[in-house]
Amino acid sequence: MIVYCLKLSIMKIFEIPTGSGIQSVLEKAQIDRNDPSTYFLLPEIAAISQMEKLFLSQGLWGERLLTFGKLAAISNLRSKDRFIEISRMGRLFLIEEVVNELKDNLTYFRQIISIKGFSQSFLRLIAELKHAKVYPKDLVELAKKVKENNLNEKLNDIALIFELYQRKLREEGLVDDIDRLKLLSDNIRNGELKTIFPEARTFVVFGFFDFTYSQLDVLKSIDDSGYKLLIYIPSFFESTRLKIEFISRLKEYFKDIKIEQLSPSPVKKKEIEILSFRSFMEEAEFAAREIKKLTLVGEVKPDEIGVMARSYSGKQNYVIRAFEKLGIPYSMPGANNLRTSTVGQFVLDLLRIKFSDLERGLFIHFLRSPLLSEYFRGVDNYDELISGLDLESRKRRVLGGIREWREILEGLTNKEFARRVGGIIDKVDKSFKSNVLEELIEDLSDVLDGLLIYKAVEDLSIISNSYGPAWEKFSGFLRELLFLSRIRFKKSLEGVEDFVFLLEDLMSEEGFSSVSESNGGKTQLIGALEAIGASFPIVFILDMCEKSFPYPPAKDPILKNNEREIIASFLGKNSLSVENYHYQAEELLFKLICNSAQRKLYITYSYLDQKERTKLPSYLVSDLTKKEKLEVKRISTWEGLLETENIYTRDDLARYVFYHGVYKKGAIPELLRQKWNPYSWVVSGIEAERLRLTPSGTYCQFEGIVSRKDLLPSFAEFSPTSLEKYGDCPFKYFAWEILGLKQLDEVEDEVSVLDLGTFYHKLLKTYFELIAQEKGGRVDLRDMTDEELLYKLNEVLKASGFDDVFKGLSSGIGELVRIRVFEETLPQFILAEARRIREWNDRGFFPAHFEERLEFNIGDLKISGVVDRVDVGAMGALVIDYKLRSSSGKDFFTYKSLQLPLYLVGLETKGLKPFGGYYRFVEKPDEVRGKYAHGKVDISDLLESSKIQVEMYSNLMKEGFFAPVIEKKEPGFEKVEIELRKDDHGSCKWCEFRDLCRVQGGTVRIHES
Repeated sequence: MIVYCLKLSIMKIFEIPTGSGIQSVLEKAQIDRNDPSTYFLLPEIAAISQMEKLFLSQGLWGERLLTFGKLAAISNLRSKDRFIEISRMGRLFLIEEVVNELKDNLTYFRQIISIKGFSQSFLRLIAELKHAKVYPKDLVELAKKVKENNLNEKLNDIALIFELYQRKLREEGLVDDIDRLKLLSDNIRNGELKTIFPEARTFVVFGFFDFTYSQLDVLKSIDDSGYKLLIYIPSFFESTRLKIEFISRLKEYFKDIKIEQLSPSPVKKKEIEILSFRSFMEEAEFAAREIKKLTLVGEVKPDEIGVMARSYSGKQNYVIRAFEKLGIPYSMPGANNLRTSTVGQFVLDLLRIKFSDLERGLFIHFLRSPLLSEYFRGVDNYDELISGLDLESRKRRVLGGIREWREILEGLTNKEFARRVGGIIDKVDKSFKSNVLEELIEDLSDVLDGLLIYKAVEDLSIISNSYGPAWEKFSGFLRELLFLSRIRFKKSLEGVEDFVFLLEDLMSEEGFSSVSESNGGKTQLIGALEAIGASFPIVFILDMCEKSFPYPPAKDPILKNNEREIIASFLGKNSLSVENYHYQAEELLFKLICNSAQRKLYITYSYLDQKERTKLPSYLVSDLTKKEKLEVKRISTWEGLLETENIYTRDDLARYVFYHGVYKKGAIPELLRQKWNPYSWVVSGIEAERLRLTPSGTYCQFEGIVSRKDLLPSFAEFSPTSLEKYGDCPFKYFAWEILGLKQLDEVEDEVSVLDLGTFYHKLLKTYFELIAQEKGGRVDLRDMTDEELLYKLNEVLKASGFDDVFKGLSSGIGELVRIRVFEETLPQFILAEARRIREWNDRGFFPAHFEERLEFNIGDLKISGVVDRVDVGAMGALVIDYKLRSSSGKDFFTYKSLQLPLYLVGLETKGLKPFGGYYRFVEKPDEVRGKYAHGKVDISDLLESSKIQVEMYSNLMKEGFFAPVIEKKEPGFEKVEIELRKDDHGSCKWCEFRDLCRVQGGTVRIHES
């Protein structure tokens, strides 16, 4: 039997039809999965999972389902000369050891080997060289031939590092993952495969759209050993270049190959939906809700659905939360990495509070971690106690420090809580004092044990799939790291911060599944590359926006693309990959995962990024939209809650009840009876909320319209700043000026903007009054040098009372503020302002009045205010208003910039001719905004317009109009269609009353005239 197998050698390659899954290929190719002589070589994860299901459907186990890695591991175990495979972490430490040992022998890389990420990049390059069968001697020979600048030095350095790395592996009996495949090829050629799988006759290879040279070498050795080798590759669509490259690579191993076409089966055209959302979080929520609906009605089972993305890195938590909230069983193999997991973040935060000296914000955040739930067990309401601790630390202006935290804990009434928090501080204080990696790892392990993290994980795993696997992975990771640091790599670090950087790098490469390895009955959440070879009735492809799919090509920091081309021209075109076909490969990947959907395909993307900036869909989506003549639907997950059958959680119900005014009166209590019992405590407030949110076509009391005029003041007197406040947002004026709501006191240890602005105004008044006094009232700076001006400034600063004004600041922060204000901000502003004053002195203008109080009338309105400075000349008056910082919204006159023209109107009543006005910004001294009368410019019209604006605002106030309108306000603006919205990048972002504001965005109201 075995002899017969070795004499027969058949290798065939088939291109399978578009959209063909593993089951259809098996049926079309008439491959009997019951045949014990047929083995399957598949990619990881998704394809393996689907084949397992097919095997189980016939009562078979999946022991004949193999991957290259699994086959190599079995071969090594059965081999006479067994090798120890070094982990990725071990390889990284080894390459660092090699680089450090050779640093004095390197030429080109000597100065950059210490750069963060160098070792990881070099490890990837060595893997690529080994896959391509390029060895150190090849690089040395090539270095003698090339004449390009620095490339020969680079090649010699790479050869040195590569050679020593390989030598150390051989000397210690180690192999890396590439060497392991080479050993597998050798073992197969030596006939060891027949001892491992004596019954094997056929190997079916399915699910790959490309092979590395190492993988091709394994396939060639299987073919040479006489086994029947059937390779099924996916359709390349229109990717002619990629197909040519693929065939060219195959021909290097298999001569005279011919790719046969597997005849297609009739394929029903699938439904495609392309949907656009505000954020990735909404994409994840939509996918979870749609899957919930599909599985509830019985259209599909959870494991018949695949949710894919080019990468879940950094976004997996959104998906996990969305699926766990709705109770959808899922598997997320390989999509997580340890660094971004809850456990990984907790560990990094623990170390950061050490080297930050228990910085307040970081420490409070750390205390709130759910992983401390077991440690705080028995302490009632410890979440509230942490909030109280946070508030107390803010009141005391504590920024951090062990002594400061202990002083606060001594004053707490809950002594048990204080004792537990003190225990954490003690553990952190006593640990992580070494620079030796082994000792730092041991400290970390001891602290985690002392905080009872392992017990907390047990409890949390009951309610969430994400904790157990992450903790199990981290525990194994920490054990391996400790073993390597003890046995092989004696590393010294620069301290805890360096330890954090090391853990971040290592943990980011450690992928793990969010659930157990069994995928039965679970929706698979997988990356695009892992999805190859799998097919599902329903497929969701998330995050299809620009810069997410296609991925940008990875740049090698060691070898540039043109250098790779040079190497390829000498050593052969496939010796190193050259960036020629990256985007074609990404397009092929997209088409393959699109075609993995058998019945329906959902494609989603976000049209805004995290900073609310517009994003475009991937051009791959745009091309598909045009080709299939599809329309993109822009929707919100909130819209799904319009139908009560889409309500699955209390959170859904709350959103339905409070944010949609689309149901008839009386429907809410009935809905609550069905979905949320008890409900009575909610009902009383719902009708008011429903009215508040109902688009009635007119402004209402919930939008800042006050119908009781007798409750309003007379609106007979204003300041220019209060009128500007109304122009900025009438509702803000209402909250501040009429309701009298105040800002919360600052408890942060930083200078108050209000205090700083007041200090600048007072000091500048004193400064210019001093100069005016010495010069007999005429501030002419043309005969004063900059040195003299700065000397005067120092005199004023010495008598400024800075310490009294900012006595609330700690000594350290106060000194930093003093240095910035005294040595940078004010000297720079004085010199810039002196330059401008000299220019105006030449035109006949001289500063004459400082903080001049003005009172004047516009119609029957009294206007009063204080102008910071008035420069007077033969042509009239020029007003100067100091502002702390630059503002793009400031101009001479707009609907919310009224100070300058109103001050000039006031000066005109005193007999001074208005000439112009400017804003000057103390912390941005070179910037000015304003206008003056010259040539064709006549500012009198702007002054009249400002009066009209003031009267309009006054009349609206008297009518009770305080709607939150942040748009431009021209006469009659309140009678036309207005979009009430918040501007998260404008004044709304800093508004003290945004939590009271009715506007949620996008609601249109039309005032009834």
